[in-house]
Amino acid sequence: MELIERIDEYFRRLSILKFISIMVLCSYLVTLPLIPLFEIFQVDDMGGPDAVKESAPILEFILAVVIAPIIETFIFQAAIFYILRKFAFFRERISVVIIVSTLAFGMAHSYSFLYVLYGLSIGAVLAYSYNVYIGKSCSSFLVVTMIHSVRNMIAFALGVLGS
Repeated sequence: MELIERIDEYFRRLSILKFISIMVLCSYLVTLPLIPLFEIFQVDDMGGPDAVKESAPILEFILAVVIAPIIETFIFQAAIFYILRKFAFFRERISVVIIVSTLAFGMAHSYSFLYVLYGLSIGAVLAYSYNVYIGKSCSSFLVVTMIHSVRNMIAFALGVLGS
């Protein structure tokens, strides 16, 4: 437990730019354990919103890098944290709020079983990041939206390069 607290304290002391960069990296690292599942289940395409996949590349970019991070941060982090933290039970158990946020984010990405696992992994990083920035001078909403946007931009670029 002490190690986790030390890591948490380290993240909380980082500058905004370093924190965003490290959390983007973490959002990829937490998905690494899922790679063997792609091989085991012989998954070529783990799913995703069909409407986005069938859109023009510029529209796909705008949806993935701008619109989705704003809407999803509002719903799955800002709203959940705001509502649940109104209750003393959740204020005293912030880890439960992080878990609820993570589960909501993962379940909203239910395009396939693997995509849900993927969403849960990334959702945990985003929920933790939101919690770190609550009460700081920089908006937790802005920080998490930036992490999500940068992550989606990298995924978009890799998808374009891979096709």
